[in-house]
Amino acid sequence: MRIDQIDQGDGRPVVAGAHEKIGRYLATVRRVAAEGDDAAALAIARGELPLIVEVFEDLVAEHRPDAVGHCRACARTGRWWWRQRTPCRAVRRVRAVLLRSPVPG
Repeated sequence: MRIDQIDQGDGRPVVAGAHEKIGRYLATVRRVAAEGDDAAALAIARGELPLIVEVFEDLVAEHRPDAVGHCRACARTGRWWWRQRTPCRAVRRVRAVLLRSPVPG
């Protein structure tokens, strides 16, 4: 049985619950950073920002190219004859958001 088939008891798969929790966490961080007082924003910057940076670092590391330039993470999905060249879609999106540049291709 796949994890997305495991029910949380309320009819929703476990994966959906994880996505909802992550979404709520990020919404809270965004709201406090934008609307909170200086002390709350500083607490977010010092407490949560390092964790978010670590997640981005892990994501980019997971999607690094192999010896022939294919994304290591994306190569595990899809057809055996098709492999995603790097930078893959995930890395292009991270680059676009963090460096505020348009997403190419």
